Amino acid sequence: MSLAVSAIFILILLHVILTIPALAAGARRLHDIDKTGWWQFLSLTIIGIIPLIHCWTKKRGLQANRYGQIPNSTSFWQT
Repeated sequence: MSLAVSAIFILILLHVILTIPALAAGARRLHDIDKTGWWQFLSLTIIGIIPLIHCWTKKRGLQANRYGQIPNSTSFWQT
């Protein structure tokens, strides 16, 4: 295998490995604002990424939603 083919293989492998955690984090963020994780399919369209970014950056609600209760701590460092 040439160096270019090896680099492409490593990049594809990294992409596959990082896609699952990225989808999980995106679904968790969408659940915070009471939307389903299926909204991430909007990213497959060019114009659909704009409302998805808006959803990801939206402030979460202060009450429980259909995906569960709001955690007690608001920061990672609080116990």
